[in-house]
Order: sequence, then C-alpha cells, then structure tokens
Amino acid sequence: MRSSNEARILLDMLKQIRSQLPADPRDILRKRVAEAVKAEKYEEAASLRDQLGALVKAMANPASKATREPDQAAGPGGWPPAMPKPAVKRESKKRSGKEAGD
Repeated sequence: MRSSNEARILLDMLKQIRSQLPADPRDILRKRVAEAVKAEKYEEAASLRDQLGALVKAMANPASKATREPDQAAGPGGWPPAMPKPAVKRESKKRSGKEAGD
C-alpha cells in the first residue's frame, strides 16, 4: 500500500475531505458541557447534557421510512425519474429511379 501511488493519492484525498467536514455535533456539545461544568454553570450544563442525550438517541434511531415524506421527484424504486427521450427527426429517404426498379 505504501508503495502504491494510487493508494497514496486516495489517502491524501481522504485527509483533505475529512479536514473540510464540519465538526461532529456530539463533540461540540460534549465540549460545551465540559466548559459549562468548569465554569460552574450547572443549569446550562444540564440543558446541554439533555440536548446531547436527545441527539445521540435521534442518531441511534433514525426516522423510519414511514415517517419520512416521499421524494416526489423520485422514480420507481427511489431512482431518479427517467429522462425524456429526445425527439428524433427522421428524414424521408427518397429513392432514386434506378433503385426503385427503373
């Protein structure tokens, strides 16, 4: 893997993508809880803790398909709808007299 140029390129791309991703909201809430406790803002810490618990629960149990609104633009099986076929102009083929049996 280390000698593979393709693998090195893919790993570099992965690092770039990860650096551009937003921070995990759970991590942000955990840091805010720790900061609130350190500052002895216990009511704020409790509120943040509750928000963190709700977020973790929501992420563990995502909404079922039955509660989600269906995508109106989706085609059969959830695939994008079929693109309309372009109109094809057919040229009428005129046969010369020789080909017609003259």
